[in-house]
Amino acid sequence: MGYDRLNAQDAALLCAQDPATPLQIGAVALVDLAPLLTDGGGVDLVRLRRHVEGRLGRLPRFRQKLLPVAFEQGPPVWVDDPDFDIVDHVSTATLPQPGGERELRAFVVRLLEQPLDDQRPLWELWLVEGLVRPDTAITPQQAALILKASHVMADGIALLGFAWAMLDTDPHDCPDETVDAPATGAVDHAGPGASPPRPGRLWIETAFARARHDVAVLARTAAAGVQHPTQTVRQTTTLVRGLSATLVPAPALAITRPVGTSRDFSWLRLSLDDMRTVAATFDVSLNDVMLSIVAAGLEEYQHPRRRPSPRGARVLVPVSTHEADDLAGLGNNFAMMIAELPEDGLDPVERLQAVHRSTATCKASGQTSLAPVLFGASELVPVWLLRRIAPTLIRHQPFANLAVTNMSGSSDPLYLLGARMRELYPFITVTGNIGVIIGVLSYVDELGLSVTVDADVVPELDRLIAAMAGAADALVDQAGRQP
Repeated sequence: MGYDRLNAQDAALLCAQDPATPLQIGAVALVDLAPLLTDGGGVDLVRLRRHVEGRLGRLPRFRQKLLPVAFEQGPPVWVDDPDFDIVDHVSTATLPQPGGERELRAFVVRLLEQPLDDQRPLWELWLVEGLVRPDTAITPQQAALILKASHVMADGIALLGFAWAMLDTDPHDCPDETVDAPATGAVDHAGPGASPPRPGRLWIETAFARARHDVAVLARTAAAGVQHPTQTVRQTTTLVRGLSATLVPAPALAITRPVGTSRDFSWLRLSLDDMRTVAATFDVSLNDVMLSIVAAGLEEYQHPRRRPSPRGARVLVPVSTHEADDLAGLGNNFAMMIAELPEDGLDPVERLQAVHRSTATCKASGQTSLAPVLFGASELVPVWLLRRIAPTLIRHQPFANLAVTNMSGSSDPLYLLGARMRELYPFITVTGNIGVIIGVLSYVDELGLSVTVDADVVPELDRLIAAMAGAADALVDQAGRQP
């Protein structure tokens, strides 16, 4: 009998999410359609399912579901799903006419509003045809490939590991064993799947594991204090400094209120070369440039009549701590920092420089060491209690107004069964009282910037997207004016 336990971050995210608004992440990719069609012109769904299932041998988590522990003695555990069927996870759809980006957005929004089935592995993949774009006269006909997964399974970087496992760098790279794999759940990824543990045995093993963990934490903490007192004092000082930097509540903004179940989603394409030029011109990081664009967009969206606010928004920025060679390991492994965006009324260069100073201060404050400590501390709280208090705490957290995550994708073109992926946009569902979450992901020579919102909190998402596009253009213009 086999099972895998959730790590501290996975368990905390599971307990913190509201069942009505679960944490879900994923991406929308635009791919060439022709290589994915049968000779008769329809989508070759059997071939697509066979391909995806053949690649799951590298990622057994995508065949596993969550099994609760009796009486919430501990978090649920991952067990092989004996009824796994790829048909439940890979599907196709056709956009209604006229099949433009508005119809695609509406389809993505419906997916974001629908929870995943917790009786199965927590992911799904959709190939959506019927997409008609204004430039189809000069580019191949395209389809949308949409991946959605529970945040409990993986963070953004880990989910990229899954995506890269499905894709190839060569349009002709499609191994025979992948093509010949059966189209139902019979691919043997690591021998026969282990049967789920019996409830009584799982309860006992979880109780003993929890006791051992608590004793080990206390012993390790005591030993560290005795053997390395100077290092312990230094680490404690860093944590206190990082915590004190976040104690001032975030400003009261209209975008910060408990979210409901209504969603909206949109995206923006940016030139990676242009953004790198801006970063190099003003000696800042690419992340600083993105945060500056977000700050300017929010300012324009919230104060269109130029009534500046004395305080800018406060933004939560996840920082990946995955090892470079373990992107397919799944699970969550990230730290966090909370940066102050500048006050309103600055010109584009002043705003960018203010953002750079803010992120530099965050990095020096020790904030990134807070997340592991907080997630570790959550392991000491009984699961039944954490499930009851964590969602309420998240819905009323005072520390951040929005979240922005920035990830590096592939610098080489990628292919699915010979179909080239043209564009890539990440998404992260909003949660708690954070009604705006922005994802940025590089791919080849572009940056895909996407925004997920509570549609009741941000009712005019198109206006926010347009404001950020204008902010990006303004920075590019300013960089071009420099000697």
